[in-house]
Amino acid sequence: MYTKALESYVPGTIRNFAQSMLVAREEAIEQEKGDAQYLTEGNMIQVLFDIFAGGTETTIGILQWLCLKMTREPEIQAKIQKEIEHNQTQEKQLSNLPLHFTATLVFPLVKHLVCRPQSTVLHPSKETSYQLPSNRHFEWDS
Repeated sequence: MYTKALESYVPGTIRNFAQSMLVAREEAIEQEKGDAQYLTEGNMIQVLFDIFAGGTETTIGILQWLCLKMTREPEIQAKIQKEIEHNQTQEKQLSNLPLHFTATLVFPLVKHLVCRPQSTVLHPSKETSYQLPSNRHFEWDS
């Protein structure tokens, strides 16, 4: 994705998020801002990965929970099915249907899923008086 954005990038034209980061880097370099050092190609690729991985992880977590919930409680599956059938028409896509019961069931899950960037590997360093082992990496998990 980053490579395609870079190849198709025309200065002054932004067509996607990757290109907006390229513009931010150009502006930071032009204005000699200190944050230009953080807008490296590797960092921008990692940001794109974090965005897509975070969204994918959340979606997988919600679908997994919903499938387990419907397996344990078939009446919920029946209610969701009925709601979809009641609201579905030829003109509407499933994503545009007013699925109030389904939304009420699913949306509270989002705040309970732990989402974190995939790039939060902390390299060993000396913190306070405890020396972290040099042959390990640690991941931040809030």
